[in-house]
Amino acid sequence: MPRRQWSDLTPHLRAAVARATGDITEAEDLAAGSVTDIATILTTTHGQIFVKGLDTRTAPPRAIRGHEREATLNPLLPASRVPRLRWTIASDGWLLHGYDRVPGRHADLSPGSPDIPSVLTALDELTHTLTPAPAAALAFSRRWADRIRPEAVAGETLIHTDLTPRNLLVSDDHTWIVDWTEPCTGAAWIPYAFLTIRLIRAGHTPETAEHAVHRADAWQRAAPAALTLFAAAAADLWHGWHRTIGASHHLPLAQAAESWSRYRSDPVH
Repeated sequence: MPRRQWSDLTPHLRAAVARATGDITEAEDLAAGSVTDIATILTTTHGQIFVKGLDTRTAPPRAIRGHEREATLNPLLPASRVPRLRWTIASDGWLLHGYDRVPGRHADLSPGSPDIPSVLTALDELTHTLTPAPAAALAFSRRWADRIRPEAVAGETLIHTDLTPRNLLVSDDHTWIVDWTEPCTGAAWIPYAFLTIRLIRAGHTPETAEHAVHRADAWQRAAPAALTLFAAAAADLWHGWHRTIGASHHLPLAQAAESWSRYRSDPVH
């Protein structure tokens, strides 16, 4: 989505934000996310706040629903891992959400990175806290209904489905997991499977990627056949997106998932 700047917002809207945050002394516009029109860190007299939002006059309805869903879900997610939502403003054709600004950089998932254990600890905590799911969400089996047998991914855990390093903020040895616009309910191992693909994209072999996540209880309870089906389905999904949408990250993810699928389908494995 095209990125907008803080200065593009109307004076009326910026004043409404200032009433919610305190006087604004600095605005730092950030790089785009795929489903956000504006992302800005505001420095105020009361501290820093992260603002993200959509121009509801032009944003796709799915993106608007995702932002609304994330705001509704936020109070039910563990505050130790997910920044708190402080306010919502809908005005002048915009939907803005203000979240606590947490310290951190995007996770490094490359082989040997010290970030990986921290990310896994965060996933373990979320899996434990969000089973059973504290709120209704789309079943992952429905989202992938044309790709995988429903029973293979069924479960009662609320799961994050977009574990790109951009959504993993690491500070020292603590990881925050952000951007909950597309949560689902499903098997507890699914986030670890998505992470496995991200690890392979970051330079791991399928074997070392699986070894990195294998200690997780959710992973150990996963049926091997379900993991194999998931890998093949993910490769098919991202290859399809590469053909029809063509974003720069689609092909590397498709290739990572395909590599994992071949590894899991190897009779020697």
